[in-house]
Amino acid sequence: MSISSNSIEDLNKNIEILSLRLEQANSLPRKILLGLVSGLPTVIGATIVATVVIAILSRSIKTLSDIPIVGPLIENTQMEQYINR
Repeated sequence: MSISSNSIEDLNKNIEILSLRLEQANSLPRKILLGLVSGLPTVIGATIVATVVIAILSRSIKTLSDIPIVGPLIENTQMEQYINR
């Protein structure tokens, strides 16, 4: 079984193309751009989720303040001033 010079040249050409594509994929500007593109939606989504959770907790604490045991506790810890904002 012999390997022709054309197949070796094709193989070398494919290796060069692969090397070029790897260099492009690992370039710093590309990594920065991909980091921004993937990170920004994550931050926005986390902010929305945190806002919803805080709103739910705030309303829950307002509801809990009507319970006789919990109401005085909320007044003693002065959480009411933060809840009413």
